[in-house]
Amino acid sequence: MLKGLDQKLIMNIHELPSRDATYANFPSGLKEDLVRGLAVNGISKLYSHQAKAIEQILLGRNLIITTGTSSGKSLVYIVPAINCILNNSLSTVLYLSPAKALSQNQYQNIEKFCKKILWPVSAPVISVCDGDTPLEERREILNRSNIIFSTPDFWHSSGLSRHIHWPGFLSNLQLIIIDEAHIYRGSLGNHVSHVLRRLRRLCYHYGSYPRFILCSATIANALEFAENLTGLDFVLIDKEGSHSAKKNFVFINPPQYQDKNSSQIKRKLSHYEAARIVGNYVRTGRRVINFGRSKQVVESAYRKLIEEYPDIAGQVRPYKGTLTPETRREIEGKLFDGMLKGIISTNALELGVDIGDLDVCVMSGFPGSISSVWQQAGRVGRRGKESLVVFVAGDDPLDQYLIRKPEYFFSRLCEKAVVNPNNLSFLSEHLLAAAAELPIVVEDRKYWGNILDKAVLLLRGSGLIRLERIGEQKTYRLNCRMQAFSLRGDSPNYLIKTENGKIIGRTNYDDVLLLLYPGAIFLQMGRQYRVLRVEEKSKEVIAAECAFSWRNKRTRPSIRANVAIEQLEASSQVKDVRVNTGILTVKRQTEGFTLYEYRYGKGESKLSQHSVDLPAVDLKTVGIWLEIGSETVNRLGGDSLLLALHGVEHLLRVVLPWKVMCERNDIGAYIAGHGKDGATLFLYDIYPGGVGYCEAAFNMIEEILQESLSLIETCSCKKGCPSCIHLPQCEKRNSDLDKEATRDLLLLLLGRDTIKVSNWLDRTITAVGKAVNRADLRLSARQQEKGSQADLQVKVDRLAEILGKIDFDKTSLNYITDQDKLILSAVFVLQQQPYFFVSRDDLRSLCSKIAISDYVSRLNYLKKQGLIIRDNPPQLDTSTHRLLQSMEEVFMRGRV
Repeated sequence: MLKGLDQKLIMNIHELPSRDATYANFPSGLKEDLVRGLAVNGISKLYSHQAKAIEQILLGRNLIITTGTSSGKSLVYIVPAINCILNNSLSTVLYLSPAKALSQNQYQNIEKFCKKILWPVSAPVISVCDGDTPLEERREILNRSNIIFSTPDFWHSSGLSRHIHWPGFLSNLQLIIIDEAHIYRGSLGNHVSHVLRRLRRLCYHYGSYPRFILCSATIANALEFAENLTGLDFVLIDKEGSHSAKKNFVFINPPQYQDKNSSQIKRKLSHYEAARIVGNYVRTGRRVINFGRSKQVVESAYRKLIEEYPDIAGQVRPYKGTLTPETRREIEGKLFDGMLKGIISTNALELGVDIGDLDVCVMSGFPGSISSVWQQAGRVGRRGKESLVVFVAGDDPLDQYLIRKPEYFFSRLCEKAVVNPNNLSFLSEHLLAAAAELPIVVEDRKYWGNILDKAVLLLRGSGLIRLERIGEQKTYRLNCRMQAFSLRGDSPNYLIKTENGKIIGRTNYDDVLLLLYPGAIFLQMGRQYRVLRVEEKSKEVIAAECAFSWRNKRTRPSIRANVAIEQLEASSQVKDVRVNTGILTVKRQTEGFTLYEYRYGKGESKLSQHSVDLPAVDLKTVGIWLEIGSETVNRLGGDSLLLALHGVEHLLRVVLPWKVMCERNDIGAYIAGHGKDGATLFLYDIYPGGVGYCEAAFNMIEEILQESLSLIETCSCKKGCPSCIHLPQCEKRNSDLDKEATRDLLLLLLGRDTIKVSNWLDRTITAVGKAVNRADLRLSARQQEKGSQADLQVKVDRLAEILGKIDFDKTSLNYITDQDKLILSAVFVLQQQPYFFVSRDDLRSLCSKIAISDYVSRLNYLKKQGLIIRDNPPQLDTSTHRLLQSMEEVFMRGRV
C-alpha cells in the first residue's frame, strides 16, 4: 500500500501489529429469537468485551465501554435494545448522538439488522427524529416508534419541553444509548449533563427508570466522566477482545521551496500534498478518507484534487457541517453505499461512522488531540483488512515536532474528558427549563444534589421562579418567559444563498466575520464564490460564483480585537504579579481584507486592500487579568516579553482547565500592552455573561502559575514541544515562542530569580550556587550535594507512589516486585539528572537511602530481563524509560 506515496517524503513508518480476537458465548437472558437473528446476521459468538458488556446491561447496570474503534461497540447496545423489545413490544429505546451523520448511519445499521429477525408479533418501528425532522411529523414519529435516533440538542430544545405530547415513549423508555460520549466534555458536556438529568426527571414522572449505555473513545477518566455526565453509577468495560488487522502509520513531510516574491524558504501546503495522496489511491481503486483541520482546508484540498485529477472528480466529495441537510444526506448515502471512493472531511466524520471498507486515512496536520488521532485512524481497517494511516505535516512547529518525534503519537495517553455538573451558571439555565417542564421540588436533589438549593435561591432571588405551596410541599414554578438557548454556542445562524435564492450552505456570525465578510472569496463544494453582501436582518450571506479568471485569488481578513475592563470586582497581589477579576467586554470586528493572488510553488502576491463595514461582536463576559509591571519587564528583558507572554498564555490555557474543570476551547486569551512599561494578560470565558471558569481561577492563580512552571521545567525538550508550550489551538501556529523566556517570566511572577545560562562553566557554577573562593565553593558544593541527594530521594519516593497507583496489569511490568520497581524508579530519576556522568556508586548510594534490600541480585535480575541495559552508567531500556516517563507525566498532569 505504500507504493501510492512519494517515497522521498516519507520520514518514518510505524507498524501497529495485528491482534487476535478472544471470544465468549452469549450471556444468559437473551431471547431465542434474538440469538437466531444474530446467527442469520453471521454472528454465532461474541467478542469477550461484548459478552461482558451485554451481561452487565442485562443485570440492570449502567455501562460505559471504551474499547477501540471498529471493536463492535454498536452490538453492545443493539443486542440489549432488541432484547428489551422482544420482552415487551411496548418498550422504547432512545439513541443520542452528537452528529446527525452518525445517527443516520446507526439507524441504517439497526434497521438492516432487525429485518433479519423473525419477530413473534411485528417488527419494531425505528425512526430518526432530530432538528431536521419537520415539526408536523415529530409527534407521530415519537408516539409510534420503539427506537428513536436523535441528538441531545433536539431533546433540549423540543423533546423535553413538549413531553406531554409523547408520554407513551417516555413511560416505556428502557434504554438511553449515548454514542461517542467523549464528545460531551467541557461546556457542551456541562450542558448535556443537565439535559440528561432533565430527561431522567421526566422519565421518573412517567414511571420509567431507563438504564444508560455510553460508548466512548478511550479516555483517561471513563468512570468519573460517565458518573458526572449522567449522575448515576457505572460499570466500565475497557479490555478489548476484538480482532485487529495490521495498520501502518506513515509520516510525510511535504517538500520545501523558495518563495519567489519574498525569497523565503517555505514548505508546500500539507493539504495539497494530502489531495495528491487521495487522488493517487482513488485512481488505483482504494477507498480513502482525508481529514482537514478546517472547512477552508477541506474545500481547498477538494479544489486541488478536482483540478489535478479531473478523471476521478465524480468519485470524491468534500464533507463539512455547514452543508445543507439535503447535501449532507446525499453525500452520506453515496458514502455508506460505496458509490464514493474518497471523502475529504472536517472532523464531522471523525466519529464512529461505519463508512465501510476504507483502506487509507490521510491526516492533513495534527487534529488537536491524541484522542482525535486514534478516532480518525479508526475510520480505516474496519473490516479486519490491513490499512494505512498517513500523517502529512504542516509547516507549523507543532507538526514539525511530530515529524521529528513520531513516537509522541504512540507513547502519549489519551486526554481526560471533563464535565462539571456543579457549575452554577449552567445549572441555573437548565433549572429554568426544568421548571417549565415540571415544578421544581425538593426530591429533585437526587438529580442535582445539594447545589440545587443554591440554584433555586439564585433564581428565586432574581424573580425568575416563584414559590407555590401544595399542602406542605414547596414547589417552584417558572415566573418568566423561557428563552431558547443553544447547547453549542450563542453565535447567530446565517444562511448562505446565491442571488437567485438557492441555499448553498449554513454558517454562523463568527464565521461571517472570519470567512464570509463582504468581498470574501470562499469555496463551497469545489466552486469558488465571492460574498456580495451580508444581510443582518434576514441573517443571510448573499454570494455569486466567481469567473474562471478569479481561480487563483484569495482574501484574508484584518480583524481587530480588544478587551475592555467594565468592572473590577476583586484584586490581589500574588508574589510579583497583580491578579484581578471582573467583568470584561471582548470586541472583535472585521475592518477590512487583502486580496491576494496565489501561484502554487511561487507563493502569493498582494493585489489590493479593501475596507469592510460589519457590526462588531461584543462579548460581555467574566475573566481574570494579570498585570505585569515594568520592573518585571526590565528583569526579563524587553525583547523577550512578547515571546514569554505568548508561552505563559499557552501554559495557562492548558493548566487552568485542569483546575476549574473545563476544556481549552472554553477559554479565550488576549495580550495587551507589551512594552517597557508592562503588559496585561487577559483570560476570559468565551460565553456571554461568563460561566465561572476564569473567575474560579482567581483564588488559585499561584497554584496555576506553579503548575505551569512545573510543566515547563519537567519537560526535557530544548525549545518547546506539545508537552509544554506548543498548543494545537494556537492562532499563530506556535510561532513566536521561547521556552527559556517563558520559564523566566513564570519564575519572576512567582517572586523567584531567573536562571540565565550562557555556557558550560556558567551552568556548573549555577548548579552549585555562586562561589567567590575555593572554600565557599566547597561549602556550596557540599550544601548542593546534600540538597541534591534529598531531592533525588523525594523524586524516587514520588515515582514509587505513582507506580503504586498504576494498574500494572495494563503494562509490561506486572511481573516484578515492588522493590524491583523502586530500582527502576531510581535509575529513571538518575537518568533525568543534568550531570555529565552518573556512576554505579550513585545508584548504589541512592538505593541504600530508599531502603532497597538485596540490591545486587535485584539489579542483576533486572538486567537479565532486559529492563536495565547497563548499570555503569545506569540506563533503562528504551521502552521501560518511555513507560516510566509517561507515568510521571500523568502524575504531573494530575491524571492518576
